[in-house]
Amino acid sequence: MLSGIGYGSAVAAETDLDALKKQLETLQAKVVELEKKQHAQGEKVKEVAAQSSSGDATVESGNDKVRLEISGQVNRAILFGDNGQQSDILSVDNDASSTRVRFVGSADVDSALTIGTTIELEAESDSSRTVGFEGNNSGFNLNERKLDLFFDHDDLGKLSLGQGDTASNGATEVDLSGTTVVGYSDVASLAGGLNFNGSTVTIANAFNNLDGLSREDRIRYDTPSFSGFRASTSLGPDSERDVALRFGGKFGDAQVRAAAFYADSEAQNESYGGSASVLVNGFNATLAYAEEDDGRPGADQKMYYGKLGYKFSMFEFGGSAVAVDYARHDDVAAIGDEATAYGAYFVQKVDKAATELYVGARNHELDRDGANFDDIFTTLVGARVKF
Repeated sequence: MLSGIGYGSAVAAETDLDALKKQLETLQAKVVELEKKQHAQGEKVKEVAAQSSSGDATVESGNDKVRLEISGQVNRAILFGDNGQQSDILSVDNDASSTRVRFVGSADVDSALTIGTTIELEAESDSSRTVGFEGNNSGFNLNERKLDLFFDHDDLGKLSLGQGDTASNGATEVDLSGTTVVGYSDVASLAGGLNFNGSTVTIANAFNNLDGLSREDRIRYDTPSFSGFRASTSLGPDSERDVALRFGGKFGDAQVRAAAFYADSEAQNESYGGSASVLVNGFNATLAYAEEDDGRPGADQKMYYGKLGYKFSMFEFGGSAVAVDYARHDDVAAIGDEATAYGAYFVQKVDKAATELYVGARNHELDRDGANFDDIFTTLVGARVKF
């Protein structure tokens, strides 16, 4: 009887041992599985970190059929202005290339057709175009730049619908100097709110680069590119309509860009003009001209612009650019007015930080019969950081 009891106890102990072994094996398998998951997560973290540090990180779209790109910039500067009677130092958003954020969604229907959208908003605090002397600040403004959808076909061209660039926008601003962030044909963008002494006439009143119809709620069509040429046309509100022709190409060592436009609207009447820029071994030259019949009897607004520059490598961390320019604008603020401006500019890139550091100085003159205005001298020092 005792031997039977002993045998039964031994069998039970062996059964318990087998069960314990199975539990240990199951537990060990779970531990191995957890280690694999932990390793995979660690590798994923390393991958994301590597992407972030290398600049290859991507943003996920809420729709898996559409690519989403987010980009933008912050562009802040210190503006000094002196009109002979007043002077001031102002913190401004540089309206030559304002602070903004951009969302572009696109999807490929097939190998030739892409459908997409663009949302671009400008967020400026004290714009350099509108800020004035002695605390006459323009405050914060959130503006629509582009609220657009498009259909882009390799063989048929591009159709755009919504708020965005008209065909003529930018046609007087072609510039290969590398200094447009601090000085280009739109003189009013950099200190437009400063007034000539003893008057309410501002730089923005006296200078207008007659750059077509700007950005509007329009429908626009662009042809495909043919040997570097591309034509555009758009229709907007108030019977606005325009056409433009652009070119970009190389002739040996020379890089060439050019644009020409014609525009007509109830608000601006007829205008036409264009610009061209050539870059050869760092040396560059830019010319622009435009004319507008704005409906005033005897008025014929004209804009002339020229720039000479040089792009070079002074530092290992990015390219450098210097330039000088001259602008003359006639009949803008009043019939018979002749406004002139000339300046000098320097831009230094910091490639690894997607940053441009810049400084520029410009003198503004206004000649008017029966009036005597002192010059307005301005300097602008700032930085544009893109993301």
